[in-house]
Amino acid sequence: MRTFLSYDQQLAILTWTVPLLEKMKQRKQFFELLRESGKLALEFLRLSRVMLVANLRLDSVQDGPVLHCA
Repeated sequence: MRTFLSYDQQLAILTWTVPLLEKMKQRKQFFELLRESGKLALEFLRLSRVMLVANLRLDSVQDGPVLHCA
């Protein structure tokens, strides 16, 4: 046996679920942006480490190992 919802009941459900779905969509987008920013931060750290190693190697070739603090 099927139960049909009245128009008012359907409208009440939609007015409650649509904003909830929008919030879930926004939250998903927020976490995707957070994940992407984390990836960028890790890449920045990796490149910083590569540059530091390259500078140390260059300095050690020129006048021995020297650590520069920026």
